Amino acid sequence: MRTSRSPFNDARDGRGERTSRPGISDRPGPGRARLAAAALLLLLTACGGGAPDPIARLQAAILVDRTVFRFVRLFNVAALQAATTTGAGVACSEFPSQYRLGDARLRLAGPKARVQLEWQGQEQEGAAGLRVAAGQPLVFVVEALAPHTQGAVTTSHVVARGCATHEGFVAGSADNAVAVDARASTGAPCQQPQDCERTLDRCVLQQPDFASGYCTRSCVGDQDCMPGSVCSRGGGFCARICGATGSVTDCEGGQECLPRLTIGGTCATVCGPPSWDPAGACT
Repeated sequence: MRTSRSPFNDARDGRGERTSRPGISDRPGPGRARLAAAALLLLLTACGGGAPDPIARLQAAILVDRTVFRFVRLFNVAALQAATTTGAGVACSEFPSQYRLGDARLRLAGPKARVQLEWQGQEQEGAAGLRVAAGQPLVFVVEALAPHTQGAVTTSHVVARGCATHEGFVAGSADNAVAVDARASTGAPCQQPQDCERTLDRCVLQQPDFASGYCTRSCVGDQDCMPGSVCSRGGGFCARICGATGSVTDCEGGQECLPRLTIGGTCATVCGPPSWDPAGACT
């Protein structure tokens, strides 16, 4: 098996912006501040071995949300065909509302087009073998998992998700590259609970504060929330933690990073609309 340490000179982020070694040597610029400055760089190189289809080398950079990546311990990564087993199209907008990795309707893009990569919550690079048939449209999906403990039971949950499409890789080319923004699951826009991860069974749509929706779950304490979120005092639901106070690029849907009291009385910076719970403002 051959691995590569490409500089990713031709990678693009989720908004189509060109970036060199995204998330490692670059500092986030305007519109990209929500991405971790120290993100996972996953290098996937196709292995030979007599596969019947042409094999393309795939280079993938995963840009991980700044406030979530330190909790992550495992990434599920898959290159999927752009049509299901029944011929229906597969679009990034349908994850996770319609599809999740492991769905029997989804078709992998090659004999070994799904991998798992362990992650230590810090700046690192990883390499794994991935077989992808060349010349077919692809949907590239990333799930970031973190452990969550309640009582004596620890389970892993998807705390960030990313998706990108590619028109098809060229066999033997060194320029096949894709970049995926893995964004936090808590606080993601929604219109119904089905738009959220399974562990987030509530879509807050309070008008006008949460007009874009807010994926979350009800809570009575921080222990009820997924890693990367805390139990807010204003509403009794889990709020996504964020970075600098006042930042609008760390959050989704026109929200800002606000200092607010948690239900336990501590002060945390969380994503929310400026008008949300003004009495809970803290320093």
